[in-house]
Amino acid sequence: MRTHPEQALADVAYTLQVGRTAFSYRQALVCGSHQEAIDLLEGRAPGRVSTRHLTQREPGVVFLFPGLQEQEGVEALVCELAQHEPHFRQTVQQCCALLKPHGVHLEQILLADPNSKDASVTATPLKQTARTQLTTFVLQYALAALWQHWGILPQALLGSSLGEYVAACLAGVFSLHDALWLVRQRARLLDDLPAG
Repeated sequence: MRTHPEQALADVAYTLQVGRTAFSYRQALVCGSHQEAIDLLEGRAPGRVSTRHLTQREPGVVFLFPGLQEQEGVEALVCELAQHEPHFRQTVQQCCALLKPHGVHLEQILLADPNSKDASVTATPLKQTARTQLTTFVLQYALAALWQHWGILPQALLGSSLGEYVAACLAGVFSLHDALWLVRQRARLLDDLPAG
């Protein structure tokens, strides 16, 4: 890259990807210029340069987070898991605590006794879209946290629609607090749109 700075960065990346022998190790980095690539490769900046050993053939785990589909029973599922899995419950409690300052109170819904006949448990000031989206986000996030607690660590995170927020949050793109706020804002904006 120093010798031929006139070569387009995209061409260099393409040639390295498809025109070179695949040795045991590969490095990947995101850069916007020749100089940035040189600096990153020479400095091996943690978090900016990823090195992988390619001879390992064990299949990896990928977490896939869907968007909103059929949501019937999601709240009951969260309640039941929270009753039986302490780590799951702790994560749900953390999410509920982060939502409280924004006027969102999901703990009465998500942490209630699933066998309760109390009608107030299902009452919430949130519009249905916000409630559904936040509940789905919390379920997916708490399940992923539980699996990681059990030692099931993903090599990749993928998401569709609402699931993209969960994947991005778990990947460290933004904090759990920011993710919950974004999902709340997203749901509020969707609620404001006309039907259809």
